[in-house]
Amino acid sequence: MAESRQALTLRLFTAMRLQRVNWGGLLLLGTQLDERGMAAALAATGVGAASLFVESDLARVRLTVREGVCSFAVTTLDEALRILKNDIRVQRPVCVVLRADVDSTMRELAERGVRADATVEAIGDAPAGWTMTDAAETDGDVSEINRAWLGVAGSLFPREKTRLRWQ
Repeated sequence: MAESRQALTLRLFTAMRLQRVNWGGLLLLGTQLDERGMAAALAATGVGAASLFVESDLARVRLTVREGVCSFAVTTLDEALRILKNDIRVQRPVCVVLRADVDSTMRELAERGVRADATVEAIGDAPAGWTMTDAAETDGDVSEINRAWLGVAGSLFPREKTRLRWQ
């Protein structure tokens, strides 16, 4: 049985807080706004990060707006970057969903020199094997706990390029 968005949001929120206490002024970049992507967007807003999610499916963008997951839905990268620049400057949490082709947008972000502090990659079908109880039984190893919680909701890559992967 699939885990609820609320449970996924809580797990990713907890993992992000373990990774870094203050996310204000930092940018999280993601794609694929399925249930897990929406959970990641909510968790990012919850920890105080600014986030940009690129989604090509109009139905998912509309669902995201309707359910209040994102603050803004836009159709141009210029508009998305303007919103993010202002909110990152004042360290205000915001979630922007850009309806655009993912590959070309990622290339354009790289060309413009936009550098995310963390990315949530297409989180689709991550296995659901770990639970919070399992993570607590790892003798308090925080990195193992991070890997466990992040493995359920996707991959979170900090700026230092340390990959926290499903184990």
